[in-house]
Amino acid sequence: MFKLVHVIDISRMMQLVDETSRDAATLPDQRIKTITRHYLEQAAEGMNRDWNAVLNSEKMITENINQQIRINARLFDASHKSIQELNDVVARVNAIDGDLHAVTATLHKAIILAGQVAEITRACQLAKTGVTNSNLLDHEEIETILTEVNDLPYQNAVEAVEFSRPTVLSNGTTLLYILALPKVSNRRYELVRLYPTVSGGRQIVLEHHKFALNGEETYAVVGSCSSIGNITVCPEEDLIALEENSCIPRLLKGGHASCSYLRSNEEVVQLVEDGTLFLSNYNGSLATLERDYQLEGTYIVQFNNEVVAVWNQNFTAYSANHPMALPPVLTNITVAGYRPSLGYVDDVNTQNTQAMSGVSRGVTFSYVLEASLTLVVFLILFIIWRKLTSTEEIPTTRVITEDLENPKRTSTTAHYSVN
Repeated sequence: MFKLVHVIDISRMMQLVDETSRDAATLPDQRIKTITRHYLEQAAEGMNRDWNAVLNSEKMITENINQQIRINARLFDASHKSIQELNDVVARVNAIDGDLHAVTATLHKAIILAGQVAEITRACQLAKTGVTNSNLLDHEEIETILTEVNDLPYQNAVEAVEFSRPTVLSNGTTLLYILALPKVSNRRYELVRLYPTVSGGRQIVLEHHKFALNGEETYAVVGSCSSIGNITVCPEEDLIALEENSCIPRLLKGGHASCSYLRSNEEVVQLVEDGTLFLSNYNGSLATLERDYQLEGTYIVQFNNEVVAVWNQNFTAYSANHPMALPPVLTNITVAGYRPSLGYVDDVNTQNTQAMSGVSRGVTFSYVLEASLTLVVFLILFIIWRKLTSTEEIPTTRVITEDLENPKRTSTTAHYSVN
């Protein structure tokens, strides 16, 4: 990182405000005096309030011998010089035209000071949001630096300012407006983006999705990179070095890879960039203006100047630039373990809940059936018992004593005839 430091002398600015205030106090025209005092009050208020609010939140300056720092002390030389020349003009004009030109010169000086203070305040406020105020910069100095330093990937000062990061520091009397300009190394890397596919209910675990690699090194890109012309610049603090024997480098470069997997059955539909769709574990239709396709599996869908519909959602492409797929490499993948994914756990939980509901319904039906059978058996037994206990008494046998006493007695039968 190359740092360009602009020095702003706050004490000198306050001195100029005080001098102009004294000049304004001697003006004969009350209206001009009021206007001049208004501009000076704006300048003083901005320096006492806005700058302090901005600077109190900034960190102290830290030294780093590996960073190049160029001091640009000419930031306000032009403005100071213009004020001095204005004073000289005022002195010459006063000898001829009297107080009228002195009044005009003092008013112009107050306006210039108020504008400069407002510009510095605006630059400090923008710096807190990472925006560079180009009105404060000396573009000639930046052009000189670009010709002297070979590792700066910029064509002109405007491009350098666009990709710089501003910082404001102060010790109370001096304000430092620091521009950090990215430098590039002589090493070249290939920037790739990985998208894990879902196959057989599993998916490779990817901690990061963007990588920079060459034949010897592999880095995970955790931040955003800037595109400067045909060069992509990634901040060093946003790069994480990966071991070459780990999963991702071996997947990209070939060899034996030991990777962890997620259990997943999720259907993936992702717009990689304009005109490129990534589908994984997809089972459904893809509709275009010409025809419909029935897809099952993992696909990279590229389309130009047309609309495709997936999952009742339309995707439109207005460009013809598409990412290039990496060439296939020979890799032997060993499963190092499985990690449960939230989607898979949710699916399993849903299936288990449904299974438990089915078991619960079956158990409930079994309980009802058993209770019903028990009740029927009880009723049958109760009816049988009731029958047995409610039968009438059998009458006792009458003994015919006559027959027992005269066993040889014969009975006579009378026959009657009817004529």
